[in-house]
Amino acid sequence: MEVIKILKKLVSYNTIEDSQNNELIQWIEEYLLKYGFKCKKITERNTKKKCLIAQLGKNPILAFSGHLDT
Repeated sequence: MEVIKILKKLVSYNTIEDSQNNELIQWIEEYLLKYGFKCKKITERNTKKKCLIAQLGKNPILAFSGHLDT
């Protein structure tokens, strides 16, 4: 998938007030799994918001942290 297509897909989700955050996390997870990432979702008990942790390789040395609403 080209970079422009990925960006268009990412911004197509309505993440205002967490509307489609879980759907966006699901799409990102499915995309990363195709490239060999191991993924794990963590759900916050009270709000049910999800966090995605994706890892490539046994001893990753780089991490990115971001917000879905930015």
